[in-house]
Amino acid sequence: GSIKSKQAVISGKTSLDGFDIDIDAAMIEQEKGSLLLDNARYTGHSLQNNGTFQFDHSALILDELAQHGEMHGMHSSMKVGTISDDVTARTLLEEVTLEGKRLDLTGGAQLSRVHIREDEYVHAADGSKLKTDEVEIETGDFTEEGALDYAHHLTIKAKKAIFAKGSVVNGQKTADEQLFTQPSENDPEAKPTLNPQHILIIEAPIVLLDGSMSGGDYTEIRGEVSTDGKTVSQCEELSTGDSASIDLKHGRISTQSLQNKGKTSLDDFGDRGHARGQGMKKEFFIRCAKCGKHPTEGAALRKIGRRLFICIGGHPK
Repeated sequence: GSIKSKQAVISGKTSLDGFDIDIDAAMIEQEKGSLLLDNARYTGHSLQNNGTFQFDHSALILDELAQHGEMHGMHSSMKVGTISDDVTARTLLEEVTLEGKRLDLTGGAQLSRVHIREDEYVHAADGSKLKTDEVEIETGDFTEEGALDYAHHLTIKAKKAIFAKGSVVNGQKTADEQLFTQPSENDPEAKPTLNPQHILIIEAPIVLLDGSMSGGDYTEIRGEVSTDGKTVSQCEELSTGDSASIDLKHGRISTQSLQNKGKTSLDDFGDRGHARGQGMKKEFFIRCAKCGKHPTEGAALRKIGRRLFICIGGHPK
């Protein structure tokens, strides 16, 4: 069937299967209000959810979504210009594509097998709790101020990626006996092969790390990748702030300029075996060509050659 209306207030339990719905402005009331969609198409200007909103195998096309209650979306597509929530919101998305302009997260969100593309920004505010499993985020500016826990693959593609003071990023870890494939005993010089299961990729020209970042099996920070996937550029600028606490094992960092002010511990970045599908290379052991200082020793470096770096504004003592 089909429903068309200027306004709607949903105060009880409403289930719609196979409907084409066009409501300009709708509100799902708190407590008893619930809207359940199955194989439906929902279009409108604004939807405010204060109760329960659930959709499965459906398409949502909205200008604005204000999410203040419980929302569970599965096997669906969402084209929503602006999404905002509050501290009471609980959002669960599974196998969903989300496209829009702006995404503001304040409450709790759990994303599994989700692809997000926001033209302007994705902002996770202080106090927000975001959990991801097989998620890719493409946006203009990405800002994380709250807690971000990831499993399996998390890819963040942005023009600028900021992990602000007070943010906490933590990845699941694989036990060492499962993380490495031991070489054949017939080749004594061969090294174990790294097989990461939980991978964080940050792909942005400008990256600022000023919170806590730890865990995961493999972390890669790099610039943009060409559309054919054959060329990977370096970050233009990678900085860690005074409040940064970075503790990572296994990965790769490729940047033109690196400035480190926080506490940074990088273990086995590029010198052990190879990550499946990642092509690890020994390229992050960068030091000033004159004084020999590393960024973790207080050096702020700029690139002057293919593998040559020099301190900016004098050498640390």
